[in-house]
Amino acid sequence: MHTGDAHLAYTRFCNEVCLDPISQRAFSDLLYELDMYGYIRARTVSRGRYGRTKEIHVSLDPNVRATLVRQIRKILICTPRWRLFERRSLCGVLDPFAHWNIAATYERYSAFFDVVIYCTIFIALSHVLFLRRFPGRPGKVLATAIGLALGISLAVAGQQYGFSLRAAGPIAVFLALLLVGFLVFYTLLHIQ
Repeated sequence: MHTGDAHLAYTRFCNEVCLDPISQRAFSDLLYELDMYGYIRARTVSRGRYGRTKEIHVSLDPNVRATLVRQIRKILICTPRWRLFERRSLCGVLDPFAHWNIAATYERYSAFFDVVIYCTIFIALSHVLFLRRFPGRPGKVLATAIGLALGISLAVAGQQYGFSLRAAGPIAVFLALLLVGFLVFYTLLHIQ
């Protein structure tokens, strides 16, 4: 492997774990030190008018090399993601969800998502409606129980009659936005 190829691979690795790579000059100095300690063999090769480069050969025992690779993987797996992102805090925040197909997940578990959405909507509505009439902890318990009962019953009815939020399409989005707008408006009225 040549120096430029090694630096390119190193730069790609740094971008994957969101670290700032060192310059090619610093990388070449690091290779010189590794050569000096005997971990690699870096032989300078002249390419004529294309300049000079170093051919890098790893001179480690295969058992040591396997142990080193295992330790590096262990460090990368066991190190918390926030530690890897310390230098660029927002880099890769959503990387764990990069390959998550939300539509396929909803298609597979639509009943669960529908129950959660229905219960959230009905619990919020029942809190808005019942907490004024029944204040305190008993009112919260009552509102939550009524919201859960309505949400679960709507989900069961939806399963029985073949209705789902995905079938509602734009109507469900409109109703959800209307509900969120109503809750925000209600909250803003009670803040003042």
